[in-house]
Amino acid sequence: MAVMNVSVRVSGVQFDRRMSVFIGDLEVSRSVTAEPLGTSVKYSFEKDLTALSPAVRTSNVLSVYLENVVDRTYTGIFYVTVSLLFYTGGVAPASPPSAILPWYSPGVLSCCFNVTGGAVLSASSALGGFPPNTVRARFDLLVSAHANDEFYQFNYPDSATFQPEGGPFRELVLQIDGIFAGSVFPAPVFYTGAVHPLMWSPLVGNGNFHIPVYSFDLSPFAALLSDGSPHTFTLAIPKAGGNLVTPITETATGASGTNGVFGTTAARDYTITGTVTTAAGAVKTVVTGSLAFDATVTSASNQWVQVWRQNIRSAVTVTRSVPGNTETVASTAVDRFNFPLFMNQTRLDAAGSVYFLTNNTFNYYQPVDASPSAALQTYLHNERIAGFKEMYTGAGSVKSRTIYSNHTYELDSTTGGGCYLRKVVAQPPTVGIQSDVVYLVC
Repeated sequence: MAVMNVSVRVSGVQFDRRMSVFIGDLEVSRSVTAEPLGTSVKYSFEKDLTALSPAVRTSNVLSVYLENVVDRTYTGIFYVTVSLLFYTGGVAPASPPSAILPWYSPGVLSCCFNVTGGAVLSASSALGGFPPNTVRARFDLLVSAHANDEFYQFNYPDSATFQPEGGPFRELVLQIDGIFAGSVFPAPVFYTGAVHPLMWSPLVGNGNFHIPVYSFDLSPFAALLSDGSPHTFTLAIPKAGGNLVTPITETATGASGTNGVFGTTAARDYTITGTVTTAAGAVKTVVTGSLAFDATVTSASNQWVQVWRQNIRSAVTVTRSVPGNTETVASTAVDRFNFPLFMNQTRLDAAGSVYFLTNNTFNYYQPVDASPSAALQTYLHNERIAGFKEMYTGAGSVKSRTIYSNHTYELDSTTGGGCYLRKVVAQPPTVGIQSDVVYLVC
């Protein structure tokens, strides 16, 4: 077992910055740093790298990529320590992959693909070196939104003609040699500077220290990928035009000026089938995906009252048919997640008070053992609630401030495999952590 520990310290004034950790050319972690808010902040997080053992076990260069700006205003300098901890014994891990191939943008200080510009945003690069006789393959994607898309989840749809922003919906489409290989509707991440920085201190928002990883099962392409030739992988974020685009429906109800209810819905269903021939016979893989997105933003009092509601639902089913001694044996694994989001913003008057309320919930379901005879369903519920109320004087300075922050993390087995529940309550910036309780019975 291999665990990476990352410790960060920063003082002064600084924005939240993107940070990546690499082993060789493989990005093993992406995170967003905490803001020091004029004082000093120290934090650390861990990530299990056991599944990446082919990269961890070989001699390689470990590097940290962190773009920072230091000047008279932004004085914060980050001090980062990365360590790898290796453990022996315990529960035997699942079989590691035969090889891990990094897909990245080559060049000096260009660790990642920057997908920008055009009606269909895309990045392409050839990837080769797949092991011969590959039967199973998986593509793991680390993706984070920045620049004009940093807070895209709050965008109004283009049906709101007073504020067209490209809408709150995003889709990531993977292609191999121009062939559709999968799609994901990414869940938004609230960075440590989002809405109000104090809402995410000392409890960080979901995904900040662990930017979500989205996996595509490429087993239907196993025969193609192992033919000895490099293949072009393309990641696209379609916006308009072309056959990549998932149909998007935008609505505007009761719209008058900047007031009204503005909705966005999208859905994609797909099936990908492929067969690879092995010494034991033909192995067939069928990947079926069902994705749905719906969002509304309600604006009243000329945007002094705004309410956002969103929900992302995803279910991807992988069925694999493997030759047995007497008959073909099929196994099915289902990967689901549900991400509802709610935010209410109310401004009473220009020099009065401002209310913010966010409620972020991320539910993740994953079968640990997907065999037909011993299906162990594990349920992960990761909920983050944060909000604040501020009163201002006529001069614009803060008169009073109330901030609350709660985090619930629950890992439960539906078949008696145990439970872990942790509830943390904080009241920044003065009180800090109020309670931190762990339950082993849910």
